[in-house]
Amino acid sequence: MEQNNNFQNGNFSNGNMPNGNFQNGNYQNGNIANGNFQNNNFQNGSIQGNTALNNQQYMANHGPMLNGQPMSTDKMAAEMEKEENVALGIVGAIGGSLIGVAAMALLHLLNYVAAIAGIIMIVCAGKGYEKLAGRLSTKGIIISTIVTIAMVYVGARFCFAISLAQVIPGYNVFEAFVEAGEKISFNHIYADAFYEILLKQYLFAGIGIVIEVASTFSNKNSNGNKGIGAFKKN
Repeated sequence: MEQNNNFQNGNFSNGNMPNGNFQNGNYQNGNIANGNFQNNNFQNGSIQGNTALNNQQYMANHGPMLNGQPMSTDKMAAEMEKEENVALGIVGAIGGSLIGVAAMALLHLLNYVAAIAGIIMIVCAGKGYEKLAGRLSTKGIIISTIVTIAMVYVGARFCFAISLAQVIPGYNVFEAFVEAGEKISFNHIYADAFYEILLKQYLFAGIGIVIEVASTFSNKNSNGNKGIGAFKKN
């Protein structure tokens, strides 16, 4: 009675274990074999087919970056190993900053003084440095900033020359630019006018320079944190 009841024909032999929940039920054909584990979430679902782990998206979200753009580690290494030519970089920064001087002069002709001139100048100086130096390091950012500060003076003097050419008959801008120092030295009215222009240009251009340099350093640090330690070169 005990053998044919509970053990052989009951719960263990024909019931829950071989043909029931264990063999044909939840274990083999249910949740484990054909269900959640093999064909559902694990194999074809979250792990294998999940686009979040796709190589391209993974590199974009977690891979090394340079100048805000994702790139492969090989390309990153090649970019970072470029030799930085500081002398050529300075030439490039000066050339680039001349675009900012032109923007400053144009705004002056329109009777405007704006921070955008400083932003244009520092961005173009940085791009010019990077183009000729090979890459833009922390040193390059500092050099570009110094060049930009110096070129703000050149821009202010050019704006002053424009004003002189407008009030002195037969005087062109380039003559006024060359002789601006003499005019400032021997005429306090001209001196006051020049220093007013210079102060305004440094004030507004300086705001733009600070904003752009802070943004550049922030992006550089962010890219460095996403990169590989060997790529964090200054």
